[in-house]
Amino acid sequence: MKMYRVKRKSLMKKKNKSRDINIKQYISDYEDILKLYNILDKNLYLAGYSINADKFIVYDFVAFLLEIFIFSFFTHSVFIGFVFALFVTVMSFIVISSFAKSRKQKMLRQFPAFIKAFINEFSINQNLKHVFNNIYNKIPKPLDKPILNLTMKINNSSDITEPIKEFKAEMDDIYVTVFCELLVIYNEKGGQLIEYLDTLLNLIEDEEMAHIQKSSEMTSVILYLPLLGVVALVALVLNFIYLPITKKLFFETSQGQFYFGIGILCLIVGFFLSLIMYYQNRI
Repeated sequence: MKMYRVKRKSLMKKKNKSRDINIKQYISDYEDILKLYNILDKNLYLAGYSINADKFIVYDFVAFLLEIFIFSFFTHSVFIGFVFALFVTVMSFIVISSFAKSRKQKMLRQFPAFIKAFINEFSINQNLKHVFNNIYNKIPKPLDKPILNLTMKINNSSDITEPIKEFKAEMDDIYVTVFCELLVIYNEKGGQLIEYLDTLLNLIEDEEMAHIQKSSEMTSVILYLPLLGVVALVALVLNFIYLPITKKLFFETSQGQFYFGIGILCLIVGFFLSLIMYYQNRI
């Protein structure tokens, strides 16, 4: 009976795997679309989501159809419903990209601490596998997960250069690339690794100081964008009060309602994008 249950579970797992959607195989001949697919898949991973690009696209498409129906029902126009649904769908991709970028920036902020821990451990033991095994649990979040994955791959691989190259491609950062190349060169030829890592650490810290200064300047500029939106909203309200005809044009005609809806939508988008930009510059 137990054997039967085990076999049944294994068969169910195989069926579930066979039902998995693989959009990539259908777009493999389209280079530009495949590139966007890979970017989405990478962004989902960096943003910390457990679903892959295939599932996200399916869920987003189903949501897109539902949004068309809902918006069309309330606006009494299929075209307006389609526009609003398209906007929500595009915004979902922007939000994912924003979260991914923010989380990646947080990871890279922790990279100097990782290099320092690596240098301290490497000065005791020059075996790279030993170093990774001793420092992966000392790395702060959110960089701890990629480092843990790298350590596991290194332990399960006879050649550590392949996991390091995969990590380099996954992070896609110039300083991470230099760090990984230094490890590969040391693994193949040896050399003064600590001196090179100290130089890299100084470069990263200088870049961080320049980034902080630039972010403070950008934040002051971004704060003016919502202010412009508030001024536009106040001007519209004043028009409604002192020019009653504008109120009739916007609320009692279908064309006016359409333009009023687009205006409010643009205002919301402006506030939303300003919030994203402000948040990213603070990281």
